[in-house]
Amino acid sequence: MAHKSALPGPSASGCITEKAFSQWASAHGLSICQGPPHPSPFTHIYATPNYPNLVKRVEDVRTNLRSKPAPVGS
Repeated sequence: MAHKSALPGPSASGCITEKAFSQWASAHGLSICQGPPHPSPFTHIYATPNYPNLVKRVEDVRTNLRSKPAPVGS
């Protein structure tokens, strides 16, 4: 069973940076999918069959966004 390293730790602001996440994702062979159009700390969402929980969270986010009314002023 392959060892999976943890996500890189948070920055001083308490958030993982997109660059750090991107580097981690690339190192783990994650494919890049365009993220949903909403405010997010990352411009892309990373999904791969090797990380089913991550994929599930991505789908939950997309489902939740579709079920909400469009924000006013968009």
